[in-house]
Amino acid sequence: MSITSVAKAAGVSIATVSRVLNDPHLVNPWTVRRVEEAMRALNYRVAPAAERRGRKADSRGRLRHKTVAFLWTGGRSSATSLTGMDMLQGASAALRKHRVNLIADYVDADGKLPAAVGAGAVDGVLLHGPEPVSEVAQKLKGMPAVWLLSPGANHWGDRVRPDHQKLGFDALDFLADRGCRNIVCVTYADRLGYFFAMRTAGFAYRAEQRGVTVRCGGRSSGAAEDAAERFRLAAQIAEEFTQLSPRPDALFVANELGGYLHEQLVRRGIEPMTDFLMIAGDRDFAPQHLEPEPIMVSVHGVDIGRLAVDLLLWRLENPDVMQVTQLMASTLIEPKKPV
Repeated sequence: MSITSVAKAAGVSIATVSRVLNDPHLVNPWTVRRVEEAMRALNYRVAPAAERRGRKADSRGRLRHKTVAFLWTGGRSSATSLTGMDMLQGASAALRKHRVNLIADYVDADGKLPAAVGAGAVDGVLLHGPEPVSEVAQKLKGMPAVWLLSPGANHWGDRVRPDHQKLGFDALDFLADRGCRNIVCVTYADRLGYFFAMRTAGFAYRAEQRGVTVRCGGRSSGAAEDAAERFRLAAQIAEEFTQLSPRPDALFVANELGGYLHEQLVRRGIEPMTDFLMIAGDRDFAPQHLEPEPIMVSVHGVDIGRLAVDLLLWRLENPDVMQVTQLMASTLIEPKKPV
């Protein structure tokens, strides 16, 4: 019995089964359970750790160019974010183990692709950002592709992203377990497939299960386009927060307004983590300089980059298998207590 049989029975990729065997803490618990059930049903024996050889696909036999491109399709700002740099670091480390070259570049507004990608001189692409214009997308569709995070295309390419719905579950449970019963969730108007919409849906569903009151702020607004718009929305939401009665005992920021909202509340004499608990969103948008430091979210960008490479190499060997989405569990990070 092979790992391939387990992957087929569980409905996941070989890379996912390998990750469950070697690094289960990096995989969605529901996926771990499904893989373990498949192993039991097939009577699959896990070799001792010392005997495992890890992912072997000698994919190098299928890597004609020994080169993979990491393309940012939404401009340069995403590449300089903490998560962006983490994903690139993880992808680079994983490809180095296979002795595969990495090209990191951008798809600019003019739609021009890097020369090697345009000439088809790469074995696959890792993509982050929105789906590019149709002419560019058409060229990229012709090669193995993995999208990192959301959004991107839904009808072509594989994907590795955080399990945003589960993060919503975990955030609600974290606050409810600490006695919070009157909570505000900050989000944007629903937008199918976007991280804030999935987090909000999971948060609201778990709140209903646990009988916790949740009010939403910002739901009448579309996603902010720039820092100025984020500042304006945060000021508006902070003002509304101060008018709520009774005053909420917790705040979950499902979108990227955490750092902006924290500043606006402090300006109004309200202290997060003292007057109420605050989960301020991803590290990118709630940096460590916030004082008092709120609870933040790590999406494990390095591991997402590594998983994306695993998935891309697996795709090279399995070109005809249906699209795969690999989910990565995120982690809530509590502020360190002073020594």
